[in-house]
Amino acid sequence: MRITIIGTSSGLASVSRNQSAILVEVSDLVCLLDAGEGTTRAMLSQSLDPNAVSSIVITHTHQDHCGGLAGLIQYMQLTGRTNPLSIFLPQESVETFQKYLDAVYLSSHKLSFPYSLTGWESGAVINAADCTAELHLTHHLDSVRTLAEVAGLGVRSAAAVIRAEGKLVVYSSDVQSVSDLDDTPRQADLLILECTHIGLDEIMEAVSEWRAKQVLLTHVPMELEGMVSTLKDMAAKWGIPDIQFASDGTSVVV
Repeated sequence: MRITIIGTSSGLASVSRNQSAILVEVSDLVCLLDAGEGTTRAMLSQSLDPNAVSSIVITHTHQDHCGGLAGLIQYMQLTGRTNPLSIFLPQESVETFQKYLDAVYLSSHKLSFPYSLTGWESGAVINAADCTAELHLTHHLDSVRTLAEVAGLGVRSAAAVIRAEGKLVVYSSDVQSVSDLDDTPRQADLLILECTHIGLDEIMEAVSEWRAKQVLLTHVPMELEGMVSTLKDMAAKWGIPDIQFASDGTSVVV
């Protein structure tokens, strides 16, 4: 299983980091976790083929995690894709996204390939013979619950747990606190953890208990840029052997 972190920025646009997107490659299955603004261009700049993607899982509908979805579909259309595409969204967002895609002339029946929008609530979204992807609900969007209710929207957000080839990968997506990950498995082969909404001290305490074999920090805010040596010092203090800030294009075989 190969994991490529396509975009590592926080929600604030940056010239040095693309917005959130992670590519999971397992045999013939190629899954994109989130598709923030500019994901298509980011993939092309990293020599990744957007048309190789067979499924897209959106963990929540902040634009830095889903703002590149329409651009990806348009690229696929303009390059003559014919293979079907499965897109998984929070259940309450499916109708809204379909109306948006229709409004920008990307209705599935008008394209060279079919796509499906499937709503998720929690649990398994991909259940293939060689790979499973499960979503675990988090509290990331709780702060906008009132606004969402007024607008008729939901507040569903999730972390993702990927199992393939005997390996385990946990992707936090965005969280309210590390306690949002209490029901995700420990001792992951790879833990991809955001560091915008939770501080480094909180991260170190949690990671030292979880004992993941490798930890990559993503969703990196500007104030943490240039703090590589600080991270190394903190990791040594907590006895964490392998933790680093991910960069756009960071790719690991798990």
